[in-house]
Amino acid sequence: MSVTRRQLADEALSWLGTPFVHNGRIKGVAADCAGLVEMVPKAYGLYQGAAVPTYSRRPDPEQMRVVLREHMDEIGFKLVALADVLWFRIVHDPQHLGIVVELDPLTIVHALGGDNRERNEVVLTRVHSLWRQRIVGCFRYRG
Repeated sequence: MSVTRRQLADEALSWLGTPFVHNGRIKGVAADCAGLVEMVPKAYGLYQGAAVPTYSRRPDPEQMRVVLREHMDEIGFKLVALADVLWFRIVHDPQHLGIVVELDPLTIVHALGGDNRERNEVVLTRVHSLWRQRIVGCFRYRG
């Protein structure tokens, strides 16, 4: 099955408002950032046999890197296009993912969650300078 970047970006946008639930994987019901990145391509038949291993609320950055590289191609920031995945450092460690849905301005869909957040759901965020400084990797879906 052939799928366009626009279709993947639109699928990510269709998750907006889905409540944040750690390890969530059901559109409209429950999602976290890794669940969103896993399930978006599955809507188009990609990665059907792939499953992200269970992880803690603070995932191990090295395990995350292994899983990302196993299922995606790492690219340079200057090559980022629609539907690519950005990997962010939160606090000290890389542990957060977002899907690019717009290039100008650079905008991602991602799942925000936590005890002190006003919104605990899948949201749209412009990748301004603070977010850009936190990018530690960029990845592209295969297929």
